[in-house]
Amino acid sequence: MFYFYVMEKTRIVLISSYCDTKEKIDILINTIKTIKSYNLDVMVNSPLPLPSDVINMCDFYIQTKENPLLYWPQKSVMSWVKHMDKDNEIVIKRSVIDYGWAALYQTKKLSEYALTYDYDRYYHIIYDTEIDDTVVSTFLSDKKCNFYPFHEHKVSLHLIALDRENLFKFSNLITFDSYLKFNCIVENWLYDIIINSDMNYKIELEKIDDLILFHKDENLFDYSDINGLVFFIVKDVVNNDEVCLYFYNNKEKINVLINVDGVESSYDISNKDIINLGFKPYNIKNVLISYDGISSDITEKIKNITHNVIETKIIMNKSKIKLLYLTPHLSTGGMPQFVLKRIQELQKHKDQIEIFLVEFSQFSDTYVVQRDKIIDLLGEGHFFSLGDTTDTKRKYELIDIIKNNNIDIVHSEEMLEGFESFNKIPLPLLNQLYSNDRTWKMVETCHNVWFNPQTHKKFNPESYCFVTPYHLKETFLNETPIKFLSLYPFENKVKKILKESEIYGDFNQVPLIKKIVVREELGLDMFKTHVLNVGLWTSGKNQGEGVEVARELIESNPDIQFHFIGNQAPNFEDYWGPIMNNLPSNVKVWGERNDVEKFMTACDVLMFNSTWECNPLVVRESINYGMKILTRDLPQYMGMFDGYITPIEGDIKNISKQLVGLIENKDVYKILSDDTFGEDLLNFYNSVTNLNITQNKPLTKDYTFVRHYVAQPYFEVQGTTENKLNIKCYDDKNEISYQNELSINSWVKLNKEYFIKWRTTVEENGEIIYDETLDLKNKRVYISFESKSLGDTMAWIPYCEVFRKKHGCQLIVSTFLNNLFKDQYPEIEFVEPGDSVTNIHAQYRLGWYYTSEGVYDNNKHPFDFKKMPLQKTATDILGLDYEEVRPLLKLPDTPKKKKVGIGFHSTAQSKYWNNPDGWQAVVDHLNNLGYECMIYSKEGDGYMNNNYPEGVTIFKGGNLQEVIDDLSSCEFFIGLGSGLSWLAWACKLPVVLISGFSEKWAETTLDTYRVINESVCHGCFNSDRLDAGDWNWCPLHKNTDRMFECTKQISSDMVIKEINKIINKESNSELVTIILSHANTKEKRKILIEHLKTINTKILLSTNYPIDDEIKVLCDYVIYDEENPILLKEDFNKYNVSWNFYRFEEGVEVREPFDYEHGYAVYKLIQNGLTESKKLGFKYSHIINYDYLINENTLQDNYKLLENYDSVFYIYQDSYCTGFFTGKIDELIKPFTHYNTKDEYYNYDGTNKILEIITRDAVKKQNLKVKELFYEDLKETSIVNRVVDEHKNNKKIMEENEFKKISDYYNCDKTSTHTYHNVYSKIFEGIRNEAFSLLEIGIHEGASLNVWRDYLTNANIYGLDINREFSHDRGYIFKGDQNNLFDLEKITSEIKSCKVIIDDASHNPQHQIKTFNYLFENLLEDGGYYIIEDVETSYWDPLSELYGYEIGYLNVVDYFSKLTHNVNYKYNGFNNTLKIESILFTSNCIVIKKLMK
Repeated sequence: MFYFYVMEKTRIVLISSYCDTKEKIDILINTIKTIKSYNLDVMVNSPLPLPSDVINMCDFYIQTKENPLLYWPQKSVMSWVKHMDKDNEIVIKRSVIDYGWAALYQTKKLSEYALTYDYDRYYHIIYDTEIDDTVVSTFLSDKKCNFYPFHEHKVSLHLIALDRENLFKFSNLITFDSYLKFNCIVENWLYDIIINSDMNYKIELEKIDDLILFHKDENLFDYSDINGLVFFIVKDVVNNDEVCLYFYNNKEKINVLINVDGVESSYDISNKDIINLGFKPYNIKNVLISYDGISSDITEKIKNITHNVIETKIIMNKSKIKLLYLTPHLSTGGMPQFVLKRIQELQKHKDQIEIFLVEFSQFSDTYVVQRDKIIDLLGEGHFFSLGDTTDTKRKYELIDIIKNNNIDIVHSEEMLEGFESFNKIPLPLLNQLYSNDRTWKMVETCHNVWFNPQTHKKFNPESYCFVTPYHLKETFLNETPIKFLSLYPFENKVKKILKESEIYGDFNQVPLIKKIVVREELGLDMFKTHVLNVGLWTSGKNQGEGVEVARELIESNPDIQFHFIGNQAPNFEDYWGPIMNNLPSNVKVWGERNDVEKFMTACDVLMFNSTWECNPLVVRESINYGMKILTRDLPQYMGMFDGYITPIEGDIKNISKQLVGLIENKDVYKILSDDTFGEDLLNFYNSVTNLNITQNKPLTKDYTFVRHYVAQPYFEVQGTTENKLNIKCYDDKNEISYQNELSINSWVKLNKEYFIKWRTTVEENGEIIYDETLDLKNKRVYISFESKSLGDTMAWIPYCEVFRKKHGCQLIVSTFLNNLFKDQYPEIEFVEPGDSVTNIHAQYRLGWYYTSEGVYDNNKHPFDFKKMPLQKTATDILGLDYEEVRPLLKLPDTPKKKKVGIGFHSTAQSKYWNNPDGWQAVVDHLNNLGYECMIYSKEGDGYMNNNYPEGVTIFKGGNLQEVIDDLSSCEFFIGLGSGLSWLAWACKLPVVLISGFSEKWAETTLDTYRVINESVCHGCFNSDRLDAGDWNWCPLHKNTDRMFECTKQISSDMVIKEINKIINKESNSELVTIILSHANTKEKRKILIEHLKTINTKILLSTNYPIDDEIKVLCDYVIYDEENPILLKEDFNKYNVSWNFYRFEEGVEVREPFDYEHGYAVYKLIQNGLTESKKLGFKYSHIINYDYLINENTLQDNYKLLENYDSVFYIYQDSYCTGFFTGKIDELIKPFTHYNTKDEYYNYDGTNKILEIITRDAVKKQNLKVKELFYEDLKETSIVNRVVDEHKNNKKIMEENEFKKISDYYNCDKTSTHTYHNVYSKIFEGIRNEAFSLLEIGIHEGASLNVWRDYLTNANIYGLDINREFSHDRGYIFKGDQNNLFDLEKITSEIKSCKVIIDDASHNPQHQIKTFNYLFENLLEDGGYYIIEDVETSYWDPLSELYGYEIGYLNVVDYFSKLTHNVNYKYNGFNNTLKIESILFTSNCIVIKKLMK
């Protein structure tokens, strides 16, 4: 059979188009149809979007969004010249637009993109650009180049390039400068490029109608034509180099005469017929071909074919190629294995190639399996190692090695710029490697998925040698050097190793006799099934998942054994350490091995659980041995393993089922052996030797700054200067976090991986040459979830959306539960864990990270995540303000049933409710009330000896969405500190959460009813690190009577009490709280959210300002009135309205005119809320009105009118005054339906209408009694701090007494026992509302903490207490001893600085002095106050004790009395080292103020 050397699929047609009309699109469609009829690939490029039906016709479609049209007279004297032939006269017309450069630019971009795909021929069709055919024919008429009118004045330019190299050259010739050179006339440009360039190829132009797409290949075929009959002279390399003729003919069958050395033969041929002439080209003297009476001598064309073939063979037989492999290291792994394979195959061609290898850095003396084999293969004088990573001087020996051995090709087995991951190549050495006068060619290979050539690549090699199609087709799209794909070969090693295989008939599986021999050698059970996993133990390789699969199958499939091979590097011990401590008995870990091939022979299945791979050689090797393979089919594989692997899907249970099914499946696959791997590689290196040196521009003094925040903040400066640069990195507080000298062409990585709004400056000679503050707007940002936990995911996912909205970034997120969120967060791009994510500016990882010492890693977390709510982990890492937010889920519109969801199981026994009678009592209680109790569990009854109570139903559904759908029909949920409780909370269910394992602040608070017994040991999860491998983990009381007492001591009555709260709330169907809102600022929004969280009735929000989803989920009903009838100032005269804003200056009331009046707007909100509440069937209503400016005097006056009616009004905060009133909806609605228009409302005779309506009509006239209608309930749930029981005009006096009022409210001993309010009111005068930090030592029951939180509205409140540790919304309470210097150092490092420090701890003078001496100097900021309370202990008997400590002979009063001399240091010569400004002795306390700088 005749075989064409150049197959059709190696050719592609490239079309540049500007389809801005339907007519042009129709032309394009017809063109594509014609091309596809010849079985050719099509790539279309257009600056305008094309219809989807056109795109679907293409094999490739790109849209070059840049459309560089030139507008006259932008760049040239003449914009665009249009020639029209009218009676042999040329008419020139000017246009305001020049299309020439746009057309060429499209062609350039199309060529560059096309070169990323491996075709032998590329044919350009440029149409839809108006090029005058008359001018073109004038230029090219005598140059054998034909241009054909495509459609009227649209000329089709059909360019045929010989090969990839010349297409590359052609695209490089297209530059804007060269276009300008020819006065923006595309015809002139074409003439120069086509006719006058020195390129060694021709451009032939054919009619698009005929589409003759064969073109001359000097080595393979030529063509000719006789009177329109086109035929090709083809070298048939399969059939003994004989000559064939291939005819292209659109006509009917015709007769052709062929005369060979006087012997004439007649042939009847049809279109595309092939005639084998049956002679060798070197045996003939004369060949004529005749058609239609015309003859053509083709002898020379045939001889030229022969000549070129012989010439090619001569080139192939030149002297040996000297090839040097450059590797970053040779520690065991995929890259060294690939290098080893290359060397093994190329050594078979020693007569044509000589191989050297340089190991840039030696990492290890232990993991050297491939290294040792490579050294043995290369022999003496061919292997060089340049020392370890610290031996920088030796790295420069590389150039000497290249030159001394006359190396032809340096093949770097990693991107040279990517060596920084191992040991960065110095820039001077890089410049030498890529110098423009070098004698060696450069080839580079990429072995990873993180390298981004668009941002990292600085030098272009002559060629790339890729090991995966991922880089060829996805990553290096815009890189111009020649590309070669060299896949690690599939080899049928079984054929090579085993001679007895024919006995068993099929080569696709290792014969049983061989398995038996090798299993015996390795000590494996002969009759069991063996599953293999190979790889370095890391979280990415994910061996932990494989171990869990083994654990899942240990009972149901005891005949399956699991084997893990791979080194356990010390730097990854945090991952593999816990796994090693809890291995099931069916797992064996073998460590590093040099005989992996034996295990592949002995084992039946490869289970490869990796989530992050580029080119996994272990999979290819396993295919070689015919193994069944269970692995993830990652996107970057791009179909490499189709037909060989079973893709991993789902959770552990499903993966286990997949594995068992794969084992039971007897089908085998066909191994496609690739015996030409070495030969193809050799041919590639031969082609590289013929390439010209790529010219690379060395770095100049023009600075280039590289900045990104992927994993860690990274900064690099490139250029040339002898000056040292000074870099400074500022954190969020504008404090210098890092400062150092920076050499040119070097980089800095900061170790903080969480979000900080970094500012970076670089100075040279005192001049700032770079100043950048992190701005993520429109940047691609990647947030990856490192945890698979359901609870973690539900807790953290909503903050991804908060982060996206805050920064306006293009956010990419990877979770293990993407399917639950993709549709709910459409603005976020979700990717699977392990998928490649490129071109990102920043990356943040959500998870819990520990150091090797077992404490939290403060480089990955700003605070200790165990000391705060779970959700705050995400807000801290992402730099967000913390407030509780529910995730968005797809919730069904399902009516509630009398059903309760139960989460019975968890992931450790300490999380279970370990009261043996608890669950049964709760279920009995619910059953008696008529509730169905539905258990949601994947573990099942009896799991780890935990048995279900009687009277429950087991949910039979499958995936999480089915759980959500069913869960949504429950009234509420009862669960543990586990993922199901978080899921129920996300489904907007009230949750009774039973847990002593964690502190009560550790989980959700919104609609969460926490059950905990704080009188027993509890909260170990928030103080100790959980040992996930120990099911019975109990750090303090394991194997004692107190084991798990944190939940054993939670009684069923405690749980039932919380259940009844929910049931009572749900059953209180007659009452609704109507909230009136105009939350048009961030502050008001925050107030509204806080308020909504505290209300335990049904909520109806009546608003005339748009609200977001976070607020919506907190409400039961929302009424949004788009019309907002606020009365503006310009209408005041119309309604005879004046509206003043009241404030106080030094006790005097000042009235200021206000620009708008809210009265009618509030009235309408109440009207809307009451009307809707009545429709919904409610009988009573709390109405809460805040966020509107109401004068306190007026409110007070109206309040007095209501004293006999038990109505209560509260002041909310300063100018925002909130009124609360309660009543029957039927009575309340009457006064709020009097006025239905603005005119009616403002014609009502009154000065403060909305309040008068409320007080006179809505309350007083209806004689409503608040106390009779849920007043106590309202009072308890309100977040308002005090009743307006008085109003003093002198605001200053009111504020001075405010501290005492708040302290008395909380029964704090600062005022109940002492008179410290006289001190604190003066200290905080003027700074009470400022933002600063306060530390109080000694918290006890927390009364003073509440005082500080209420009194200091914007301060961060910290504490140190010997018994307690917890977080709150504005600070943190640390557990520690003031007498322990380590604890003082710890809080200093965490808090950084304080304006106020209060010592109210042990009252022991020794402790007071010791604490003062450290914190005053190291923590108190300049100008700050240090207060020591309870100094009366200085007058006690020194031998007496307090809190177990002896008072001692130190006297704190005497000590500070002596320090008063420091205050007068200017006059007495004392050295005021403590920088004391003043010392105040007052009743039972001392106040020390620190000097300002």
